[in-house]
Amino acid sequence: MGPFYTHVLEFAEDRNLNENIGTFCVYISDFATPSTLSWNTQAMPTLYCQGDSIFFSYTAENVDDILIIGPGQQETASDTLPDVSPEQSGYYVITGNSTTGCPPVLSDTIWLDISQDSHIQLQAEVCSGEPYQGHGFQVPAEETDSVGRIICDTLFLQSSHGCDSTVVLQLTVVEQPEVEISVSEGDFCDIGELVLTAVSEAPDYLWNTGDETPFISATHSGHYTVTASLGDCHATASTDIPNCDLNVHLPNAITPSRSDGLNDCLRLPESLPSKISDFSLSIFNRWGEQIFVTDDPHFTWCGEGAHISDVYVYQLRFKDQNGKPFVYHGVITVL
Repeated sequence: MGPFYTHVLEFAEDRNLNENIGTFCVYISDFATPSTLSWNTQAMPTLYCQGDSIFFSYTAENVDDILIIGPGQQETASDTLPDVSPEQSGYYVITGNSTTGCPPVLSDTIWLDISQDSHIQLQAEVCSGEPYQGHGFQVPAEETDSVGRIICDTLFLQSSHGCDSTVVLQLTVVEQPEVEISVSEGDFCDIGELVLTAVSEAPDYLWNTGDETPFISATHSGHYTVTASLGDCHATASTDIPNCDLNVHLPNAITPSRSDGLNDCLRLPESLPSKISDFSLSIFNRWGEQIFVTDDPHFTWCGEGAHISDVYVYQLRFKDQNGKPFVYHGVITVL
């Protein structure tokens, strides 16, 4: 420490000043280096993983009694806390006393981010006999063949910050449902309807018709499927209703004049109306005049507008259940 210099300041009397009049001393020192204390941020990353060892790097000149204060910590002497594994993010403050007295106390603050270790517990189900893929885990089907089995697996990963991340999977093997379709007895082409029943112990069903009941009524030929569901497990069954050849056989004569109840009227076979759509029938006399027309497939024509012992021409149009059009022409005699 260099010498002190004293300079005496004298103040003349000033009628506007009534205080602080007197002699003052100014002390001037000749220190070449001031006191400094700061964190060395270039040597200290601001992001650490939980459990990482952190060395507190700082620069100090003409400073003693250095203390480091962390979040939730008491003051700790630096020589006992140069290398720690902090558990939480927060501000870390370094303080010290100047040996030169200028300034008397120094401090610096740094924020450190401590990324917590990630421990994730997952619970999932897999259908028996099915492989499992999810959350990075892959379990082959041969390990899921026993209902009720619990499979545990662990993945050791890294977070986006490069810190440890542990994922534990508890996988339970659950029952895979089974389903079959039972078809009611009868010839579809004769009766025009069959009942399809899903035979399964599963509680939920979905047909490709949109129905969600255990059974449906099939009134059209085609491919029918049902999916039975038990939780997240599914099973599917299917059946086909064949197309029917629509061979329309109409009589070539009717006998309304006899009124004996035998072949008195013209009508379609009983099973045909339920299998067709867009139906129309027209009957013409020999001069091309239309004497009867209907769009009702359940029609009955008993010779109205006709003459006995005369021949008439008919035209029959309709579409089958698949939308295929049919056109029939024929003659019929009214007796």
